[in-house]
Amino acid sequence: MVGLLGALVRFEVPLRRGIPAVSFCSPASSLLTRRLVSQRFGNNFHQQSVSMATRASAVDPRQLKLILFDMDGTLTLPNAIDFAKMKERLGLRPDEEVLATVKRRYSSDPEKMAEAMQIIDEVESEAAAFLELQANCREMLAALRAQRPDLKTVVVTRNSLKQLHHFVKVLGMDPVPFDALFSRDCFEPVKPEPHIVHHLCDKWGISPAESIFVGDYKDDLLCGRNAGGLSCLISSGCPDRENAFREFADAIVPGLQEFAHLLGLQLNVSVSSDPKEVGSATASTSASPSSSEEGT
Repeated sequence: MVGLLGALVRFEVPLRRGIPAVSFCSPASSLLTRRLVSQRFGNNFHQQSVSMATRASAVDPRQLKLILFDMDGTLTLPNAIDFAKMKERLGLRPDEEVLATVKRRYSSDPEKMAEAMQIIDEVESEAAAFLELQANCREMLAALRAQRPDLKTVVVTRNSLKQLHHFVKVLGMDPVPFDALFSRDCFEPVKPEPHIVHHLCDKWGISPAESIFVGDYKDDLLCGRNAGGLSCLISSGCPDRENAFREFADAIVPGLQEFAHLLGLQLNVSVSSDPKEVGSATASTSASPSSSEEGT
């Protein structure tokens, strides 16, 4: 585990089949990639907002070659980060997004930028003590590696590199079940910009139409959509979240077990007394879009 975590480079964190740091790739034509998706999955694929049950057939797992996972609220339970407190300390309105506003406001003032990023880091560090994995997270990731070794799996978070390390430690899987991990310290621009998807697709020779971004917030879904790929919402059993972000999702599932089933994976699920393995739907039903609004 130590050796894997030590293999850090400037733009990305290679874990499994180490990929070198490269410059940002130029985004492919959004129109062209949307056409590729339409040709592969049907003309109404990005226009139809329907339930999870009828959307399951829209995502053909045989066509997928790349899965990008958000971290907070997707692989971990939502609401660990207190964004209300973070925004109050930063002097932001409740409806302002943290990173985008801070970078826009302090782009010409390095000292103020450093102070703001310190506040963000402090609030994120406070949340680290409460980080818990989504139910069946390890089982889903193990099944992906065992049953679909052809699939590239990546974590893309707007959280810090320090918190990404903490997540890997809590996950406790050796070898780490990802081909690469990206924090806001590793790659810019951050989601919802599609550059990270195009970067990986270019590096690995994958069409964006063969990728899917899995997350709990609209920026995760838009990152996949903007790249010309697919998007899957992890709702954690929250109807408000489903309703708020339905239009951005090509598939909606309540948790990681259902996402695994969407991919046709067989999970080895056992009942656990570990509080970090409590069912996500039960633990997170009250999680509204506004309470974990930034999504990292």
